[in-house]
Amino acid sequence: MMQVLLIVQVLVAAALIGIILIQRSDTDGFGLGSGGGGNFMTGRASASLLTRTTAILAAVFIINSLVLSVLAARTHGASIVESVVEQESSEPLVPQVPVVGDDAAKKAVEPATNTGKKQQ
Repeated sequence: MMQVLLIVQVLVAAALIGIILIQRSDTDGFGLGSGGGGNFMTGRASASLLTRTTAILAAVFIINSLVLSVLAARTHGASIVESVVEQESSEPLVPQVPVVGDDAAKKAVEPATNTGKKQQ
């Protein structure tokens, strides 16, 4: 089911891109006429057909996107954020403070000494 909807989504997206690219903008021809009289459809009729087609394809795209997101949520379960929170809560807490009796801790606590150079 999900693969069919993904294929439909790709086809609708390609059709939307094509329909939008076919449409003429308002500045095409600067209003000097709409072409010859032998056209299949007038400028106004073709514009309304392309506008309706764009609106229908956009609605199908949005609805298909919502259906795909609902199906993905049901099949995959937890989101990425929830899985990260679960991982962090399951890890044991380890103290990051060095132990006092450790030599490395003493070196980390002692101030750094200048070796070979005297400050003026």
